[in-house]
Amino acid sequence: MTPHSDLSDLEQQRSLLHAGLAAVGDFRLGSLSAVMRRCGKPTCVCADPAHPGHGPQHILTKKVAGKTAAVHLKAGTELEKVAGEVANYNLFKQIVGEIVEVSEAICRARPVVPLADDGQPPTHEANFVAYRDKNLDTVLGPVTLGRAYYHCGDCGVGVVPRTTSRA
Repeated sequence: MTPHSDLSDLEQQRSLLHAGLAAVGDFRLGSLSAVMRRCGKPTCVCADPAHPGHGPQHILTKKVAGKTAAVHLKAGTELEKVAGEVANYNLFKQIVGEIVEVSEAICRARPVVPLADDGQPPTHEANFVAYRDKNLDTVLGPVTLGRAYYHCGDCGVGVVPRTTSRA
């Protein structure tokens, strides 16, 4: 498979993920839990150690300003609605993670087009050949830089792009 077909496949995959993201629907951050509790009354049936306790009580928890906030939910339609929204949030996180992975792959696959000496994009395409080492002697000792090397098949010129910023 050629790099261009890889790139077009990745772009198509990213488009499908964007469409999936648009279809997620309502979502909310949080965790759902069902808790069984004991009331503390010595004559209640829950005082028996074999009894599971009262409940379940359904609770949605999430962090707000560094503290855990809890919302008690009614069983039935309210609980089902919130459970669907929390599930949609988890789906949203999964799709966003996949979009990031595919976008990073696109960034690695997309060739860098170096600028010509006049600072303008070249009038024809120079293709990436390889990374070539450049050895520099610095005050702190020798440093090896890996630089991209491009070659234009039309004019036969090889190009190493200039560094636009210094770290």
